[in-house]
Amino acid sequence: MKRLLCICSFVGFLLSLEAQTPDYITNQYDYTVTKDISYGSDTAYDGKLTELFLDLYKPVGDNNCKRPVIVLLHGGAWIGGDKAEGQIPAVAAQFAAKGWVVASINYRLGMHTAKGYTQYLLCPTDNPALCAHVCDSSEIFRAIYRGMQDTRGAIRFLKLRAESDSTDVANVHVAGESAGAFLAMYTAYLNRDEEKPSECYELPDAPTSAPAFNFCHKAPKSLARPDLGSIHGSLHLGEANDSVQGVACFYGAMHDLSIMDDNLMPTYIFHQASDVIVYYKRSRLLNRLSDCLSSICQPYYNMPLMSGGFLIKKHLSDLGTSAPPYKADILENSTAFDCTINPPGHGIDNIPLRTKNIAELFAPIVQTNGNNPADNCQTTHITTYSSTHLRIFPNPGTGEFILSTPDEMEVTINMTDVLGRQTNIITNKISNNAYKVIFMENAHPGIYNCNIISPNNKWSTTYIYNNY
Repeated sequence: MKRLLCICSFVGFLLSLEAQTPDYITNQYDYTVTKDISYGSDTAYDGKLTELFLDLYKPVGDNNCKRPVIVLLHGGAWIGGDKAEGQIPAVAAQFAAKGWVVASINYRLGMHTAKGYTQYLLCPTDNPALCAHVCDSSEIFRAIYRGMQDTRGAIRFLKLRAESDSTDVANVHVAGESAGAFLAMYTAYLNRDEEKPSECYELPDAPTSAPAFNFCHKAPKSLARPDLGSIHGSLHLGEANDSVQGVACFYGAMHDLSIMDDNLMPTYIFHQASDVIVYYKRSRLLNRLSDCLSSICQPYYNMPLMSGGFLIKKHLSDLGTSAPPYKADILENSTAFDCTINPPGHGIDNIPLRTKNIAELFAPIVQTNGNNPADNCQTTHITTYSSTHLRIFPNPGTGEFILSTPDEMEVTINMTDVLGRQTNIITNKISNNAYKVIFMENAHPGIYNCNIISPNNKWSTTYIYNNY
């Protein structure tokens, strides 16, 4: 009997070990949350500097040194919402329980509002939803663009701290709900600066808002609408890339579906026909909501046409054999203009099921990209080269040098000071194995460690920065 008990205990021990190996689909872990990690700051629509934060969810007990990452983006019509509100924390918890590291991020919010507004008798005053009465449709495109830039900056930030978070820089994904879904889709698919929307270049100043919208803005605010810069934004440029391997879109939409064709990737879509905020086919944003509330509040004008989840799915389907792996949960539950549904079709009806569907779509891609949990903590495949395999010229130098690497491949370069702190640099590739590295103006002279990381190799060497 004792022998039988021992055998059963041993089998149970083996089963517990097996359960600890993540498949990135099955919920099997507890998780921790680290809140309000600053990943940078940038200028908001009103000219004010906004500090940006993220919450980081990590599985506990997965024994995995290279966890895949998913970046989550909250909704709120680009005027509100938060990384710790709505359905986002529940989505994050589901993925962390599956063995993913999840970053729920905040991004820049706010838009310039209309110069004219008539208050309807039954419409609440000081209602945050009123702040979506934008001065023109350009404000929507500019809000999406700023949020996309912040998302790309957060992705680079997370890749730079991959070693401390035990994450896999080759397997980063992005997902969002509502306004955040727009950001997720544009982060995934708007991959060339030539695709930058015309609305995101310099525009004439915004008009002075109607007094009814004063509560929407922090005074004083700038009405200037400058060029918003590169699609990549300004955070952590040159320190890591911002590529992603998959995207999930919960009740979001896109203006131009053709931009998807340049950078096809695994895509998940969820949308309900009953959604009155973002129509699942093609319509102006908030158009159905305006119809629902026409006797209560003034309609939302100046909204752009957008194609929702039904048409995103159709676009991918029409690609035939050229389409990437995708999964679409389109719920044909109602097309009536019914504002009494709560939420009015604008929510995730079954978070455990939807996150499982996403995980089943993404997990094989993670494996294809070389992530095997059984081998992820083995370091024999990483070669650390000495400085003899690298060439920095000039060294010492004045904060600008050429770096030659031994392999012709894409690498990530970062610089750390003697205390291990990251230093802002700009990196430009000038040949197959040569990069130009430039220190930003706020860097101080001293001794720096130059770290070069590729998928299979790691190098480091010393650089001396003089100011003369």
